[in-house]
Amino acid sequence: MAARRTIVLFDIDSTLITIPTNREILAAALDLATGVPGLLDRLDFAGRTDRWMAAEIARVSGLPVTGIFERFATAYTPTLEAALAGLPSTANPGAADLLEALVARPDVTIGIATGNLRHNAPIKLASGGLTAFFDPLRGGFGDDHEERAELVRSGAAECGATPGDRVVVVGDTHHDVQAGLAIGAITVAVATGHVAADALAAAGATVVLSDFR
Repeated sequence: MAARRTIVLFDIDSTLITIPTNREILAAALDLATGVPGLLDRLDFAGRTDRWMAAEIARVSGLPVTGIFERFATAYTPTLEAALAGLPSTANPGAADLLEALVARPDVTIGIATGNLRHNAPIKLASGGLTAFFDPLRGGFGDDHEERAELVRSGAAECGATPGDRVVVVGDTHHDVQAGLAIGAITVAVATGHVAADALAAAGATVVLSDFR
């Protein structure tokens, strides 16, 4: 009988890394994609997926939804690359040490569960010096699903989860927690973003940490 494995799926933004100008980068990409400035100010986007964001922008602005995600994706990657070239992001405290410990364990597989585009995830990980821990890059990404629970589910599958394996979802918002709970995962919430520890606990997180140290 095969040993039980643990699949650990990490969010990126404000969980593993911090990008000081993340909001400004997103806003610039949406401005380019829509030609309408300031649309991001209408959204509470923390913990959401890039595909959800594009669809929600169309809804709140009255713009046609057809093609808006594709234009956003096209604008976002070069905008992100240009911004990070001058302002690298930073791995959050304890993140690298935690990842190093996990990859050394034969019973653990780590992957990503992020609202980011698949193409943008390695750009962000590289800027925080975390690329080597996610080679090959596996998980769930914001290209494929509007709802976070679905990308978590597909992320676990891409990491090879089978019945009997334990899945752990790690993130910094109540959306990460709720997505993990929706698929029956253990949820580890880290208060390194904009959501307070008590709110993460109230969302139902199995464990709440102040940071990864």
